[in-house]
Amino acid sequence: MLHNQPTMQLRVRAALATAVLLAGAVSAQVEITVDASGAGRPISPLLFGTNFNPKMESDAKIVRFMADTGLTLLRYPGGAGNFDFASGLWARKDNGGVAFTRRPEPLANFERFMQFAQRLGVAVLVEVNVGTGSPEKAAQFVRRANVDGDWHIKYWDLGNEVWLRPAGARDFIYFDDPHDYVTLIHRYSLAMKAVDPHIKLGFNTTGSYLDDRNDWDRQVLRGAAADVDYISLHWYPNHTNRDHPFPGRSDHHPDPLDLMANSLQVPRLAERYAGLLQRVAPEQLDRLSLAFTEWEGSWDADNQKIEPGTMMWSLANGLFYADALGQMAAAGVELAAHYDFQSNNFGLIRGWCREHGWGGRPWDEQTIRPKAYALQLWARHMGRWLLPATVQGAPSYQKKKDWWPDSYAGPVPYVSVWATATRAPRRVQLMIINRHPDDELSCRLRLNGFRPAAKAERRVLTGPSLRAQNDGTPGTVAITTDTWQGAAEQFEYPASPRSVTVLTLRPAD
Repeated sequence: MLHNQPTMQLRVRAALATAVLLAGAVSAQVEITVDASGAGRPISPLLFGTNFNPKMESDAKIVRFMADTGLTLLRYPGGAGNFDFASGLWARKDNGGVAFTRRPEPLANFERFMQFAQRLGVAVLVEVNVGTGSPEKAAQFVRRANVDGDWHIKYWDLGNEVWLRPAGARDFIYFDDPHDYVTLIHRYSLAMKAVDPHIKLGFNTTGSYLDDRNDWDRQVLRGAAADVDYISLHWYPNHTNRDHPFPGRSDHHPDPLDLMANSLQVPRLAERYAGLLQRVAPEQLDRLSLAFTEWEGSWDADNQKIEPGTMMWSLANGLFYADALGQMAAAGVELAAHYDFQSNNFGLIRGWCREHGWGGRPWDEQTIRPKAYALQLWARHMGRWLLPATVQGAPSYQKKKDWWPDSYAGPVPYVSVWATATRAPRRVQLMIINRHPDDELSCRLRLNGFRPAAKAERRVLTGPSLRAQNDGTPGTVAITTDTWQGAAEQFEYPASPRSVTVLTLRPAD
């Protein structure tokens, strides 16, 4: 937990106040006010994480890309919860027993993976194998990592989606009864923290995925809140696809405006867990934090091919990422790892080597998806102290409810703004997101407590349309960097359509 962090409940209230997104009638002027008079609230440096599987590439070009993007956390082995760390084998239940499978993946060797992570200087979150493992094995691994070794692994997820029972998945370990999972959490917590009391454990939550399973979260929190340190949430808010098209549309891909709207669901999720804790474990409300250990804006890409119109790879998804990260920062989320680093469908970049399956091939070193650029803007070019910012008078649109319970429904302003600060040297960064597909929107900004120099560094992420993608046409969506003259304590800025703009302001002499 970050020092001097407010309680989860207070963080949720602050999230709603930090980025007030007020829907209004179409206005000639969007009014933005930033309070830069104080230090701001800390943003966790671990928001800029990714899921990393041993299949993924790890050579010099990958290290350069990850460093350039600014990734800060690797969740390993990236959604594959039944990995045996001691042997580097994958385990599955087989006729009442356990069978192991060896795969020719270089980073299945955990020592090799940790050397890779340490070369990057990133934190690691480990998915503990609670399906075919044991508390004793987990404790031995903690000792190997943090006592005998110098890996200093702080975060440990107890399983991966253990509440989900997918059809035909033999290698997926699940718990039909949440009480069984509570018992397991208690045993693992006792064993692992006896070795290293400073580690943090997270439990699997259903989120809003299955309405008939939401009681899982309540029962697990009631029984195990004292044994864990964070709530591990997986969030995929848009499952519009061939199997579940949006009503009345022939295109199975989600609409760009619908996709971008879903970032506004983050404060609602944070409120949900604060409310659950208040009801079933109020004594833990000040202590437990929220983690988005898997998240993504859409789920409509084909595993094997480049498909025009795929929204996972679109500029719209990049704008969703930019605002979702701001919403997570405002909600006091402790860590986040989007899904995933490298794959044909979900990845920041395409790939996985062909010999490792899923039809992949080595990354071409050119195709970078827009969401990677959104992560880079936050990780590399925004500060670590969140400043209060309000938006008024922004034109808006309405997002209708779709079939998926984790999606947002309600009014969506075209403009949102996030403001951050760095302390030494003093800087203020403004991120202005214009979701409008066609219109430039004039923004009048007021900075309270900070007088900037007229010249600002400017970075703009944009492309020719919200559906634009770099798959097949590398460089179509990109960040341009230049300087902009006109900053002052009060100034007007024309926000380009379908863009994320970051202005870096230095103090006037």
